[in-house]
Amino acid sequence: MEEYFNLPIEISLKSDDMIIKILSLIDRRVGMRKLQGLEKSILNEKEIIQYFYNLRCEAEGIRTS
Repeated sequence: MEEYFNLPIEISLKSDDMIIKILSLIDRRVGMRKLQGLEKSILNEKEIIQYFYNLRCEAEGIRTS
């Protein structure tokens, strides 16, 4: 958690650490436009990361493919 809180959100989104990436996806500092911009890259991620991405998009009312 300490590592996550000390990283800028942009770096957290690109992290190789699955927990940091998940936390950054549900962080409110990531806006709707940024979430929409991540859609293609999320397809290459593990299923659990895709799950949290889709969960956040659903909560924001963003349609995903």
